[in-house]
Amino acid sequence: MTPPGFPVAVVVERGEAGTPAERHDVSEMPSTRLGRSKGSDVEPGSQKLNVLEVSGSPVLKGFESPDGPPPHMQLQNKGTIAGGMTLVASTIMGAGILALPYETAQAGFCASTVLLLAAYLYLAMQALALAEVSCGLWTRQRESGHGGNVTLRGMVSETLGPGAAQVVLTGYLLYAVAILSAYVSKGGDVIAGVLGYGVDDLVASNVCSTCMTAGLGAMVWFGGTKAAADWNNAMSPWMAAFFLSILVAGAGDLDPARLRRVSWPAAPKSLPVIMLSQIYHDVVPYACTYMGGDREAISKVIVLGGGVSVIAFTAWLAVALGLMEVHGDGSFDDPLRAMEARGKVIVSFAVPAFSILAISTSSVTCLCALLDFLQDTLRRLGLRLDQSKSKEEDSNRGADASLLPGGRNGSPLLAATSRILLDPNGAKSVAAALALSIPLIVTCVDPDAFIHSARLAGAYGTGLLFGILPPLMIWKFRRTEPGLAGMRVLPGGNIMVIALFATATTFLLYNVVKDTMLEGEDAGVRTGCTDMSSC
Repeated sequence: MTPPGFPVAVVVERGEAGTPAERHDVSEMPSTRLGRSKGSDVEPGSQKLNVLEVSGSPVLKGFESPDGPPPHMQLQNKGTIAGGMTLVASTIMGAGILALPYETAQAGFCASTVLLLAAYLYLAMQALALAEVSCGLWTRQRESGHGGNVTLRGMVSETLGPGAAQVVLTGYLLYAVAILSAYVSKGGDVIAGVLGYGVDDLVASNVCSTCMTAGLGAMVWFGGTKAAADWNNAMSPWMAAFFLSILVAGAGDLDPARLRRVSWPAAPKSLPVIMLSQIYHDVVPYACTYMGGDREAISKVIVLGGGVSVIAFTAWLAVALGLMEVHGDGSFDDPLRAMEARGKVIVSFAVPAFSILAISTSSVTCLCALLDFLQDTLRRLGLRLDQSKSKEEDSNRGADASLLPGGRNGSPLLAATSRILLDPNGAKSVAAALALSIPLIVTCVDPDAFIHSARLAGAYGTGLLFGILPPLMIWKFRRTEPGLAGMRVLPGGNIMVIALFATATTFLLYNVVKDTMLEGEDAGVRTGCTDMSSC
């Protein structure tokens, strides 16, 4: 995941033959999947991103006429619905898909499919709520003749106040660390399996996690965001090829009887990971800009793009659960290794290859965003420390230097810390140390960090950032911007907004109760298995 609302200056340019490219500052919510845009060029160490095309479609050409909707603007060339769908679908298709078989194995294919569809509908409504606020702010800015960024942080600050925006950043930090910890943990497991080590060999897994973290850190440190984008652009076609080969080859080997098994009591606990796997809401503000503020088009992009991913996830679960055996006590083997062992030769090769590529592309994107976020936070901290040091020097200017712990310059520790954080390389070094070490420590301490971190991010990160916030923002926005009442994206009026908020609150409370009151590992959810007739 990338930092919601972290300020990224995006220059969209497209020039005709013989004419200079027109430039417009637009907003982009940094994508969960970097490098999906063709022709992107990101300067290392800079937050300026040139986006020439997304999925082969032009982004914006500019506004030349005061006529047409929205008022005073006319979009001459906007992105296509197919390009927007690709943006949404490619954002969803990441390493989160690897956690689905783990969480849905006990519930079974039928119950998991029902939850996938329910989560898709719920998250689509939440995305439409974000789109309405984003498109409304986008329209208002251009009506007033101002450009600027429309990011999630800006949306929250504009509708709920700066204090709420700080809550978003805090929530993102915990969310990103949990996601990166899950990626690092699973990456080590997969690499150790490829090298021939057993699933219980924690030493080998931790060593592989360390090596993977070092490799990703080196890529981002020396190559910056451009290296991450290049890696993702190069690996995305291979990921798609491996994924399709798993579905096609694995379909012939799956056991239909395993798909008929269903346990409804076990289903609710899989909701956090199911929700997490379908998150694309961080790119909704950019998708609104990409579609030129066209509310009907962005609605189609969200509904259809998410729908394509649900179909792919359903097929993935059918193959994974059809090849995996769940034992009588509810325990099961590692789903990915079960697919390797029971599938055709092509599946046994494609599963680890797809897993490694999915984890590496998602990890490097998350790491880039987390580094940018931490560097910005550390620079702000350095400025505050420097201001505190200056005030301390002013207050002690007339005091006896021998009475001061650090002489007339005050605390030497304070001065040294501010110098390090205000130095670009110093802030980058501290940010890298934090971003790389914390997930690695979590991985080494918790052997099941992959699924535990995914559950944590899905339950609380997703529940807060993309559950509670969207209905609160749209509720406030509709009351402060009555002039945009005819440009609604979310259907259902206030009843839908209230329903979304109630659902999000219930989801959060359920996870709090489950996590605080659960006794033992999944106690009481391994019963109730029936055949397909109960589905």
